[in-house]
Amino acid sequence: MLIVRNKSVGLLSGLAMVCVFAVEAGAQTAQFSANENFGSVAMGQTSPAATLTATFSAAETIGAPQALEMGAAGMDYAVSGGTCKAGQSYSAGSSCTVAVTFAPKYAGTRNGAVVLQDQSGNTVGTAYLQGIGTGPQAAFQVQPSSITSFPGNVIYPDRGIAVDGAGDIFVGDLNQDGFGDTMVEVPAGCVQAVCVKQLPGKHDGIWGVAVDGAGNVFVADVSQPGQITEFPASAGYSTTKTLTGNFGLVQSVAVDGSGKDVYKRQVCRIPP
Repeated sequence: MLIVRNKSVGLLSGLAMVCVFAVEAGAQTAQFSANENFGSVAMGQTSPAATLTATFSAAETIGAPQALEMGAAGMDYAVSGGTCKAGQSYSAGSSCTVAVTFAPKYAGTRNGAVVLQDQSGNTVGTAYLQGIGTGPQAAFQVQPSSITSFPGNVIYPDRGIAVDGAGDIFVGDLNQDGFGDTMVEVPAGCVQAVCVKQLPGKHDGIWGVAVDGAGNVFVADVSQPGQITEFPASAGYSTTKTLTGNFGLVQSVAVDGSGKDVYKRQVCRIPP
């Protein structure tokens, strides 16, 4: 589910519309029968395996199934079995299964996904995962001396920023040689301009950025009414998809554990 905050027109100052959009998965040739919610699991424990079934609408030869958390492998979710195998070819109408477990390393909600890709690395099937890690967890105070900043003239952030499961940062960068913003990816540990990756496209004003369980990035441009841009993770963020809907000027965006792709319905609430 995609959640956006509208810039209201004609409302009193200080009010905003919070719109919630349920979304359906985009065109993929391996359709999973359901997403999976593992509920609450104590940190250090592993849930029973959940078996997810994918049915193919077209012939595909797949790579190894992946269990990701916010786009990162080796985190709280793991593939533990199933009949979907790397190098296996499937005809239209056939199906295979992926067994996945949840073993939270941290407390709180953990969003993830099981992803099937073809042998070229294109995503052909996605099932979204959600679970809650429970239990006590130590908190450390960050000292100012341990905070790393970019040197000047590298990034001029606008208002939108998000972080994926691997610690990569996605941020709207103010265009210094003209009007508008561009999206950039700052890989985890990157502190110099040479490792900052420019993503495709131009935007007027990036105010909202979100990452779903599969690592796909969603960008809300406050100056483009009814439009959100998606950067698919499977393409290395080198391509974009435009998602449209009746949600006006979007100031912020978020994705829940059932993250999908195409808008179906809208519920708006005006806070008191």
